[in-house]
Amino acid sequence: MDVTGKTKDNVKARLDLPEHCRRSELHIQESANKKLLKPKASYSFAMEQKRKICEWVQSLKMPDGYTSNLGKRADIERGILHGMKSHDCHVFMEQLLPIAFCGLPENIWKPMAEISLFFKDLCSSTLRVENLVWMAKNIVVITNKLEKILPPGFFDVMEHLPIHLVHEALLGGPVQYRSIGKSKRGIKNKHRVEGLQSLSIFNQPGKGSKKRTLCKLTEKEKKSAELHVLLNCPEVQPFLDYFVSQYGHDQVFPSFITWYTNWVYNSKNAATFDQFFKDISWGPVTVHTMHQYNVNGFKFATEKYSKNKKTNNSGV
Repeated sequence: MDVTGKTKDNVKARLDLPEHCRRSELHIQESANKKLLKPKASYSFAMEQKRKICEWVQSLKMPDGYTSNLGKRADIERGILHGMKSHDCHVFMEQLLPIAFCGLPENIWKPMAEISLFFKDLCSSTLRVENLVWMAKNIVVITNKLEKILPPGFFDVMEHLPIHLVHEALLGGPVQYRSIGKSKRGIKNKHRVEGLQSLSIFNQPGKGSKKRTLCKLTEKEKKSAELHVLLNCPEVQPFLDYFVSQYGHDQVFPSFITWYTNWVYNSKNAATFDQFFKDISWGPVTVHTMHQYNVNGFKFATEKYSKNKKTNNSGV
């Protein structure tokens, strides 16, 4: 982005170029009035391109809590991104950089995209040893590609550090699990469905928005909701496996609910089933709609609710 006062591609770095490498197109030039001119590099954007990147960043809609409001970090007039926190920089480098910088020449954009993917893989929650071994070899190649593009003044200990990060991951595992403290606070679930705690699908702590509307489901919606609960409840899995073995997968939607209800209420089987297995077959009775629901650390919102928000949680 070649931000004044921030870039390492300054006049001093350009003056060192003739001594360290053959990049005559980047050498400082002297004008007629003896002023030093810094030729524009192919890895730098023109002002119009910078403004387009800032406009794009300003239009982004992220999930709640994923980043700060990046729109406030974009200055379209000056064509810069400013005030980004450490986490915002990680998100930009790992997720947004290949898209934002696609206007660069291909021979420059590709190494940029590769270093972005490297950090995305390195910071993932699951690491495989064979992948890390490959990454350890590949980061050397990526760094070499960048050294062919950017001036020597860009490279200091921080640009050399990625070569060692893979070794740290091999020794210490995923980044986010290396320093986990013990919480002294007890966690109590106040949002379980009363009377159905024995079934695991209802054992997830969730909380909806306070504003709710009573809703009457159509027969198709009621059937879909009931089937969703049955299919996602591990306790019901043995019944589903038996049904599929007898009637096939194509009969699950049209017939499984009726078959399951008849099976658990059959007088021959009545003594073998807990009351919860019978209760689950009733399906939803009263339904409330809400625009937002929090569960398992995730926040889900309806598309209508997210439409005029800076964040978007409706893409699931």
